[in-house]
Amino acid sequence: LFAYSFSVWIAYRSPVVKLSTAYGWFYFVFSGGMQVLATFYASWAVEELGHINTLWTTLIFIIVGAFFALVLNHDNIKPQ
Repeated sequence: LFAYSFSVWIAYRSPVVKLSTAYGWFYFVFSGGMQVLATFYASWAVEELGHINTLWTTLIFIIVGAFFALVLNHDNIKPQ
């Protein structure tokens, strides 16, 4: 759900001439994150932390993602 909302935000905020480049970077990073880093982290964390503690570590990723989206994002959308 977050990836879809981020994709909509890219389409809304990117200039038309840079839209294909923006989506290319989005899918490049999305593929690397979901299929490579996430599976590597899960395989490491289940071995080291156990199943339940691995699930609890998702709160760290949620907090970091919320911080990026709510605090570091300085997108000023002016009403038309």
